[in-house]
Parts: sequence; structure tokens; C-alpha cells
Amino acid sequence: MCVPLPVAAKLLPVTFRLTMMTLRPRLAANLPRPYRWIALCLALACTAASLNAQGIAAIAVPKTDENSEAAYHAKVREAVTMVLQNLTESLQRKDSLGTASAYTRNARSFVGDRPEAVTAAAVVKQLFATSLAGSHLAFTVDDFDMSGELAFVSGVLVSQTDSGDAAPSYIRSMFVLRFDDWHNRWQVREQLLNWRDVTEPRTPAQ
Repeated sequence: MCVPLPVAAKLLPVTFRLTMMTLRPRLAANLPRPYRWIALCLALACTAASLNAQGIAAIAVPKTDENSEAAYHAKVREAVTMVLQNLTESLQRKDSLGTASAYTRNARSFVGDRPEAVTAAAVVKQLFATSLAGSHLAFTVDDFDMSGELAFVSGVLVSQTDSGDAAPSYIRSMFVLRFDDWHNRWQVREQLLNWRDVTEPRTPAQ
């Protein structure tokens, strides 16, 4: 009969104790010297087998792989960067539907000193009221982190209007993205754009 490994691991110490209880009287009185060595080797073999069996259970449990975790973080970073890239492209085209799809229904947005927007539709309205809509946009990720179903991204949003003499705007930005299990996608849950509606040239964010 084949005994499953975890069961065998639990039974080996018991078997060893029963074997020793049976052999002790004989070892003390009746067994010749060669057989005493055989009994001792048997006991040591049982002990080693018990320790090995207990170690197998630990090996069978998968351990945290730092490389796998790093690969997962890299994959998430790539996914959320793509979301923000699609968002800037939609905003550049003044695509309201495409822009709204990047946000959760209860998204919150802070853009400069403008009133807070608290829904995806309100966020689109907020953004389209600025010069960002229709401008040439590019977002560069400076920092990324994640915790569970949330991803945190900070970087600089570069905005360039069609006016030839206007300097590009460098807008320090932060995004919190949430993973939607139902639709298997990342969306912006909160955002903060340090945007100012001014006409003088701006310098890159430090």
C-alpha cells in the first residue's frame, strides 16, 4: 500500500518510537553485539527519514520568488503607463468618451485651483475646460509603486499648444489607479495635476 507523503512524514516518528520500544529490551540483554549495531543503524535511518520527510513538506510549499514579484511589478507598471498614455492621446484628440473610459465612475480629480471633480463625467468636463484638451501631450513616469489593487504613479505631463511661440508646460502630476477585476483593466481613481492657467513661459518642474 502506498502511503501519501504527508501521512508518511507524520507516521515515521511514531514508527521510530515503537521500534525503539520493542528493541530496547533485546538490545539490553538478548541481542549479540553485531545486531546491536544493526538496530542502532535502523534507528538512525528512521530518524533521518523522519527529518527528510518533514523537510519535503516545506520544499513542496512554493516560496515567494523575488524575480516573479519584480516581473509582476514591471508588468503592472507597463499596463498603467499604457492607460495614462491612452488618456493623454484621448485628451489631445478631445475625445470625451475615450477620456472618460480611463477613469472609474467615482473618480476624483484636482487640477490646479479648480473645483474638485468627483465623477468620470465631471473629470472630463474639468479637463476640457483647460488648455490641456487639444494640446500636444506627453507623460513621463518618474516614480511607481503599488499595493494590492492600487497603483501609484507620479511624473510630469508635458503640454504644448499649437501656438508656435508658446513654451511647453511641465505639469507635475500624480495618479492613483485601481484594478477593475470585472473588466480586467486599470483605471484612474484619483489624480492631482499641478496645472496653472497662465500665459507666461513656464520652467520644467524640479
